[in-house]
Formats: sequence, C-alpha cells, structure tokens
Amino acid sequence: MKDVLMAMNTEVKTPYYLCDSSLLERNVSIMNMIEQRAGCTVLFSMKSFNAVGILNEFFDGRVSGYSTGSSFEFRSVTEGGLRKPAVLSIYKPAFTQAEILEYSAKADFLVFNSAEQLKLFQSLQGSHDIKLHARIGVRVNPEISVVEKDLYNPCRPNSHLGIKLTELDALDTAYSGILIHNMCQSRDAQEFCTNLDLIEQKLDVVIRGGNLTWINFGGGSLFTSPGYDLDRIIYRLKTFRDKYNLDIYLEPSEAWVLDAGYLVAGVLDINGRENKNAILDISVPAHIPDVLEIPYSPRVINGKVAAVSQFSYTLCGLSCMSGDVVGTYEFDAELHVGSKVVFEDMLPYSMVKSSFFNGVAKPDIYLWSSDNKIKNIKAYAFEDYVNA
Repeated sequence: MKDVLMAMNTEVKTPYYLCDSSLLERNVSIMNMIEQRAGCTVLFSMKSFNAVGILNEFFDGRVSGYSTGSSFEFRSVTEGGLRKPAVLSIYKPAFTQAEILEYSAKADFLVFNSAEQLKLFQSLQGSHDIKLHARIGVRVNPEISVVEKDLYNPCRPNSHLGIKLTELDALDTAYSGILIHNMCQSRDAQEFCTNLDLIEQKLDVVIRGGNLTWINFGGGSLFTSPGYDLDRIIYRLKTFRDKYNLDIYLEPSEAWVLDAGYLVAGVLDINGRENKNAILDISVPAHIPDVLEIPYSPRVINGKVAAVSQFSYTLCGLSCMSGDVVGTYEFDAELHVGSKVVFEDMLPYSMVKSSFFNGVAKPDIYLWSSDNKIKNIKAYAFEDYVNA
C-alpha cells in the first residue's frame, strides 16, 4: 500500500488510470499456469479491457490469443500493432455478409449465434469463393446459469444469445465446435465446477454423437481473484478433456486485469457543512459507469464506505447529472482541495466504457513499471472530444 501511495504522489496531472505491471504480471502468470496444467488454451477476451497501448506494452506475445466480439476489437488485434497471435477468435450476435467473408479467411475461430446465421454462411459458401481458414462454431444456450441478475445472464428467458440444445439437431451445416458462455463475475471455483457438471449432463449426447473437436467455455470466471481454488478447476478441466478428447478454450476478460490498476482523481472543491461533498475531477457515468449500472461501491485507498463522521465525504463527479455520485466514504484524514482519491480495481470495464459525457475529459492512461517508473500510454486532448 505504501508503494502505491508513493506512486500517487507524483506530478502526473489527475485524473488518470494507472496500470500496475507487477499486478498484471501476477494475473498473466496465473493464466499461463492454468493453460499448462489443464492442457487448455486461455484467450484474452477484449470485452472488459481494450487499451491497445497496454496490450502492446505488456501483454503482446504473452497471451495465447485473443477473443473478440466486434469488428473494432478484431481490427485492434490485426491492425493495432500487436504480433500475430496463435489464436484469434470472433463471435458476434450477428454478422453481415461482408464480415462473414472477411472473418472466414482471417479468423482462426468464427462462431455463429443462430441457425439463421449459420445458414447464411452456408449460402455464401455456395455463391462465393470463400477462402476458409476459420474453424466454424456455434454458440449454444444451455438454458442453465448461476447468474442471478438478468442484465448479465446470457441464459435468461427469451435470451437472444445462442442456439438452444433442442435446435442443434436441425442444423445441417458442419461446425466443429461450440461456445458456451453462461458465467459472470464468479469468484467461486466450486461454482465453475458445478456449472461444468450441468453442462456435461446436458451436452453429453451432443458431444459424443457429433463431430466436435473443440469446446469454448467462455468467460465470466475470476480465476485471479484472491483465494480462488485453481487446483479444483484445473482438475475438472482435465477430466473433461480426457473424457471427450476435445480441445478446450477459455476466454476470460476481467480476470486478466482484475485488481491490477487504479483511477486517481483529484479533489476540486469541498462544499457543505454537516454532509460534506468532495467534487472530483472525474465523472461516474463517464469514467466508472458500472458504479451506477451494477450498482456497487468501489474500494478506495485509505477510505471506506461509511455514514457521516468527522472525515466522511460524499464523493461527487463533475458532470451536471445529479446522480453523478460515487457514495459516502470515511477517510483516515481530512480531504482538501488538491487531495487525491484513489479508486482500486479500475481496469475492468472502466477504460473500455469511458466516454466524454458532458464534455468531461477522459482520464489519461499510465503504466507503472516494476522499477517504479510511470509511463504515459495514452493522453486525451480536446481533439479527441470534438472528433469522437
């Protein structure tokens, strides 16, 4: 903690995201260990973290591949200066005809969301000279999930994500693998194993009776969270692989950057007498929207969620939105104009969701190296706002 606070006491202008290379190193090591011991491939899903500058600086060449969910994510890998990964996968709820033709040749895995999209691919094969490089897959909705909130539950009633098991028999287009993604922010290894047990029960006939060569269990599991029982999930993955002789892929997103960075904000003003408001140079809907969307209370260094006390402040954002509020926190000491407020675990879904809402400037992005040097990766300017 002392080293973190020392890093904050720099002349770097707030606000900024700070990526900690030593914590990123820890996460990468865990992912690599899962790959080696479980005999699977762990892809970096770009959904929660797309800072290409950090990918270039830190992750490039250290991950087995990338999972992408849009044209821009795909292009950020192929055109963003990254070395060609061993595996490049793409899945979207729907592709255009032009995208199908492009990704058939450029992707290693092309995963379709519906029977209709798979039929479109089949018709394009008949009418175009497709240079097929990709292994073709379909997303399956197993209609089971441990996710309670519908907003994040891929298997909620009437979900538009994936083909139901009852519809698989009607598919007459060859596919070599399936994607199942039905987890979200799970910190429990037993939950992962129980989910895999249920999937195995539902898909046993499909796997044994088909021509499948691979299966992708998606993301949503926080393998790098404290106390996660890695031995348990490694053993479970190995038993599944040995039973069905399939190539196994995982594509976590948040786990790669979990607890590995900060958002450093500055106090611009303090108002109010009994209930003091600290106005920060960030905006909650613009820079940490999950605080409102989930909602949740982010961890703050030297602060804790609390009721009104001597050193408690309601942390407020800079936009005109009345709900631009993080919450009320009690600090170890009094805040002043110019004080820094440091939010923890700010890499997943923060930078990738950040916006210029109300014209509030985006935080710059820095990488904190193992030798305590802080390097600017991305600096935002007025031109980024007017050209957005």
